[in-house]
Amino acid sequence: MPRVLRVGDFLFHIWPNDHPPAHVHIYVGGTMIVVELGSGPDFVTLRRASRGTKIPEVRRAVALTAEHWQALHDAWRRTHG
Repeated sequence: MPRVLRVGDFLFHIWPNDHPPAHVHIYVGGTMIVVELGSGPDFVTLRRASRGTKIPEVRRAVALTAEHWQALHDAWRRTHG
């Protein structure tokens, strides 16, 4: 199952047929934000956000990714080896 985490309206997905580097697709309010996991919670970075994504949502998505980095990183490794 691709959904690995839900925090409020933020749905975090890791797709099994996706490519490195490790990243999550975050869906919120009909938009998508892609955040790279980096080598630790201090190194998460925004890759892209779909048109219409509000800046506060982008900031929150990046912050949530850092906050839940270990669980997301573990889910990426389970999915992609």
